[in-house]
Amino acid sequence: MAFQSIQITQISHAGLRIETSFPLHLDALHEFRLSLAGFTLIVKGRVVHCRVSEIEDQGLTYLAGVELTDLSEHAK
Repeated sequence: MAFQSIQITQISHAGLRIETSFPLHLDALHEFRLSLAGFTLIVKGRVVHCRVSEIEDQGLTYLAGVELTDLSEHAK
């Protein structure tokens, strides 16, 4: 298990749009630890798309869409 910080650019009841410095594989399942208003929520999601968003001198930025799966009632 590896921990990486990511930037969430959009969040909804169905999924996340995230920016990363590394590509995510399509259909890969991941756990995301979200810090929201003083508490931590762990959700699971499946990568539905990933593409290069920006090309800069220090590297690439990727934009990915994640479909949330197996949400608990608490998470909903």
